Amino acid sequence: DKKMNCEDVSNLSIVMADDEIDSAKVPPNTALMATIAESISILWGSIEADLKHEQNESAADILMEVFSGNVLTEVYSHFESKTVDCLEDAKMAECSRACVAILNCAGKMKETEIEGLRAHVIGELAKATDMPPEKRTRVNFSPNMALLCEWGMTEDVAQCLSNSVLNYFSPDNLDGKPKTSKKRKQRGKKAAAKDELPQLDIETSLGIL
Repeated sequence: DKKMNCEDVSNLSIVMADDEIDSAKVPPNTALMATIAESISILWGSIEADLKHEQNESAADILMEVFSGNVLTEVYSHFESKTVDCLEDAKMAECSRACVAILNCAGKMKETEIEGLRAHVIGELAKATDMPPEKRTRVNFSPNMALLCEWGMTEDVAQCLSNSVLNYFSPDNLDGKPKTSKKRKQRGKKAAAKDELPQLDIETSLGIL
């Protein structure tokens, strides 16, 4: 009800009683939540074409209303952080499943309907180079790029990956790391505002490819 009335639902204390918040802190069943996310994604995909028909416009509007705003961004951020920090391989895989399903759902919507997800996805790509190798290999960045392609950034994605490979084989690149000029760093905030894709290290790019 709070969300349908355009009220803030990001703060649990606004929409849940104290005892409900306490019960929500019980360790979640990550596998079940990942399965639910996958089920929503698959079911949505199965009726996606039908939702474009005029007679189903009201159903499409309800879906957009439920998943618009910051809902998908917040849920994705939660599972994404667990994917990086989780020490259990099984739980990490479950969180990764949830992330993929959430991004698949996001790809069925316009980027303007989801607050902050595009910037967040690009921001995580930018952080990849600075990740310790053992953490970087645990993260699947392919769904991130797939989402950006769904949102009309196919050429940007192709250029980003191409630059990464070219940079790796450059005669001036002795350590295999992406080179970023000082001028580019100074314009970092401006680049982020334009949602420009970062230059990735070769391991991340090959993982995506």
